[in-house]
Parts: sequence; structure tokens; C-alpha cells
Amino acid sequence: MSDVTDEDISNMEERLADAKAVADASTTAEVIKALNLEVARQDASMAKYNRMIAELQKQVANLRDIRDAIPTTCSRTEEVEQV
Repeated sequence: MSDVTDEDISNMEERLADAKAVADASTTAEVIKALNLEVARQDASMAKYNRMIAELQKQVANLRDIRDAIPTTCSRTEEVEQV
């Protein structure tokens, strides 16, 4: 143990700091990758919801067209009542 100098300890501390920096960088890269995957998943969900909204808007417009086409007055005629 007497062969270890202060310089050796200092070098080991530097190497440890470098190793921690590499580990932190890889962890950061993994976090960024995970976040990017989540963004892509949420974008896909938003696109799906937007398609669903567009389809519902078409259905609402169709129902409004049907509503507007229904006469507001009663067409009570003998011919209709006999059928």
C-alpha cells in the first residue's frame, strides 16, 4: 500500500470523474431516446384522435343535413294517411 502516491490517487480520481461523465452521458442519451420514443407515441395518438374527430365532424354534418331536409310542416293528406 505504500507504493500508492498522492499523484496516483489524483489520477484515479480523474479517471473516476471521466467514467462518471461517460456514464452520465450515456444515461442522458438513453433518457433522450426514451423521450423521443414517447413523443413519437403521443404524435401517433394525436393523429389517431384527429382522424376520429374528422370522422365525427363528417357525421355531425351529415346529421345536420338530414335535419335540415326534414320538412317543418305536417303534410297531412288523405293519400298519406290511407297508406
